[in-house]
Amino acid sequence: MKKWGPALLLFLIVLFVSASLVIGHCAEILVGFSYPSPMYPDSDIDLAFTVKNIGPKSIRVSAISVRFDWATELSYSALGTPQTIGSGIEATFPLRIHVPDGITTNIEHVVTVTVYVADPTNGAWGKDQKLETKFTFYVNKPPPRTEPFGVTQTIGILPTYTAPSPLLALTPTLVLISIPLLLAYAIVKLRARGRRPK
Repeated sequence: MKKWGPALLLFLIVLFVSASLVIGHCAEILVGFSYPSPMYPDSDIDLAFTVKNIGPKSIRVSAISVRFDWATELSYSALGTPQTIGSGIEATFPLRIHVPDGITTNIEHVVTVTVYVADPTNGAWGKDQKLETKFTFYVNKPPPRTEPFGVTQTIGILPTYTAPSPLLALTPTLVLISIPLLLAYAIVKLRARGRRPK
């Protein structure tokens, strides 16, 4: 027993130190999710994911993966990574997606958020931890589209004006001029007849 005493003591010390390192290598974060409301199918929306470091040391978020229940095989990556977040600090990671047409509406859908995060270990960043959480959000049925059956355009009726023909316009003037001329012509003729020798 005395022969194995130092070796057993050394083994227990190594086991204790290793366990301490494993326990200490654990980032403490709070993940948040915000989205616009109402949300409709066949629309582009802006989402925001927040990560708050509630641990005593800085952490590094290397990636944020996002999956929706309407296409679990499709993964989105939020913008803003990698990013170092100090203790007590919250960072926002945006994501713009297109909500597909044809999904079930008027129900809550599920989004799965996976954060890959590491904290410092022995003066360097440790291995990324995979922390996963889920959120629900409501997708509304789109409102009915109202399209006009036809467009009625009222066009003003322009007043019509018919210009008189030049001949009709000059007729009164010609009548006034021709009467004196005819009278003068008749007088001249009568005088000429009176002067003829008998």
